[in-house]
Formats: sequence, structure tokens, C-alpha cells
Amino acid sequence: MKFLSDTYIAFFVVIAIGIAIGKIKIKGISLDISAIIFVALVFGHFGIKMPAVFQKIGLIFFIYSIGIQAGPGFFMAFRSHGIVLLKLSLLVMTTGGVTAWILASFFNIEPELAVGLFTGALTSTPGLAAATEITDSSLASIGYGIAYPIGVIGVIIFVRIAPLLFNIDL
Repeated sequence: MKFLSDTYIAFFVVIAIGIAIGKIKIKGISLDISAIIFVALVFGHFGIKMPAVFQKIGLIFFIYSIGIQAGPGFFMAFRSHGIVLLKLSLLVMTTGGVTAWILASFFNIEPELAVGLFTGALTSTPGLAAATEITDSSLASIGYGIAYPIGVIGVIIFVRIAPLLFNIDL
């Protein structure tokens, strides 16, 4: 596929395929916009590369869109449950970080790769940006790419199963 050697065309092909796949629903579950990263992982596997500026712009747009989406509910939730949510997020980050550190030490995984696995498992794209900036290593991105799909699918499954387990009517 010679036309994919043009990074601009490849960029838009990845997005278009990801959006199309994200619209597919199976038993009410879809990957939605997260499908784009799965398509990008496949394209990356076959050697399709994007310029660094695309990566930075993509990250900026991603963080911007999350902020715009979460903004209205963020302050309302923070006012009513701020301390509890803050404690819960610190607990999740701490246990995730300690678990990643212990397992990386046990399995002798390089720290750069472990940081990528940690950020991917928590689906933290801003965390990946910080990790790649600090480590200056592609291992963080590789770890992220390995763990991100599992993190996304795990969240989808948990959100579908948790109401059944805890008898919650969403």
C-alpha cells in the first residue's frame, strides 16, 4: 500500500477506520473512539509512522476533548464528593504504581517499559506523554500499547458487570 507511505493519508486512514470500527456495537458494547488506538497499533506494527508533531497535536486534542467533556460534571462532582473522589483516585494510583513497581522488579522489566505498562493499564494518555518526555525512550510507548487495550476492555467489562454484581440500576 504505497499511498500509506504519505503520513497525512495514513493519519486520516487510521482515524477513519478507527471511527468506523468504534461504531460497531456487539451486545450494546462498542469501543467508540478508543478503536482509533487499536487501529493505530495495527498500523504501527506494519511500520506506518507518524511525525512527532502529529503525536503532540493528537495528544493536545485528546486532552482538550476530555476536559471539555468532563468539565461541566467535574466541578459538580468535586463539590459534592470531592474529598472521597480524591482519596479514591490517590488509592487507585498508589496501588497501581506499587503493583507495577513490584511486578516490574519481580519479572525484571525495564523501568521505562514498566511506566508504559502502568500508564496503559490505567488508560492514562497524559501519563504516557509525561513518561515519554521523562524517559526519552520508546519503551514507554510500547508498554502503553501493550497494556492500553487490556485497560480499555477491562473498564468496559467492569462497567457492564459491576451493576449486576452490586445490584445497581443505572
